[in-house]
Amino acid sequence: PDAAPETILSLMRMGADITAVAALWLGILATAGEYRHGTIIGSLLAAPSRGRFVSAKLVVLGGAGALLGLATAVTSSVAGGLYRNSLGVDLGSAPIGDALAVLAGVMFVAALYGAIGAGLGATVRNQIAAVTGALVWIMAVEGVLPVFLRRPGLRDWLLTGAAKRLYQLPDPVPDAPSAWIAAGLLVGVAAGFGLAGSAVTRLCEVK
Repeated sequence: PDAAPETILSLMRMGADITAVAALWLGILATAGEYRHGTIIGSLLAAPSRGRFVSAKLVVLGGAGALLGLATAVTSSVAGGLYRNSLGVDLGSAPIGDALAVLAGVMFVAALYGAIGAGLGATVRNQIAAVTGALVWIMAVEGVLPVFLRRPGLRDWLLTGAAKRLYQLPDPVPDAPSAWIAAGLLVGVAAGFGLAGSAVTRLCEVK
């Protein structure tokens, strides 16, 4: 059947969840990985201001996440479009504003997940514990908690729900928090882990 006009937007969203988790993992490796491999000593000697050191990590990993989101959206759109074209299916068209909104949502979420990972890694300092804890929260706790509390709508107020809301930027989503609230939630989590990571890095002795 002919593809709906929003199909190109669906292709842009394809892989966005995996990209966000990859950005989260990259952020954790960039901070907690320094403690695991002992490179943190040289890093802190080169940047003695530990607060600025952690802040720089958050900014750089946020930027890396945004680039990863951009690459994913473009790649999935091109690959998916070529595949559907080979089947003789017309992709249709979508307003450029809607496409840019979806792209911005994918990049924004990936950027914030990268910063969250960097802050989490700086806070926990143990690479395995940080990766395991993050994956357990996203893949298990966020699915079980709304069921356990008998509040299905709670999903929309957790990390995964906020990310999905931002992927749907051009579309109205009833009974869900606004895009601004979803963005504020992710920014708040990233800022919280960033402050915690900065405090731990300042106070803890590096051996």
